[in-house]
Amino acid sequence: MSKQVKLPLPERVYPLGIPFQVQLVDSIDDGASDGETIDTSRIIRISATQDTRRRWTTLLHEYIHATLHVNGATSGLDEALEEVIAQSLEHSLEQFLLAHGSDILKALEVQK
Repeated sequence: MSKQVKLPLPERVYPLGIPFQVQLVDSIDDGASDGETIDTSRIIRISATQDTRRRWTTLLHEYIHATLHVNGATSGLDEALEEVIAQSLEHSLEQFLLAHGSDILKALEVQK
């Protein structure tokens, strides 16, 4: 049986070095999403109704959106295509981190 650990979300994240405030909110304005990125005000909102794991995967998803906005990749990009890109990267990175995350952390620790 796995133990549930509540890991708080960071107050800020830095896609490509640009600070985005992270807010845990009761609900997202559209009512259907787990999170949203407001690139103009550099805010990422995450729905508090999710469990800890889902909050973190939603943050990863929104971090990808923020990164796409910061590097200009969304300029002229269809919103539906942007969402497909963000979902694909989120799922791929989640699987990679689940498989290799502890090794990555060990390697980073060695480099300190």
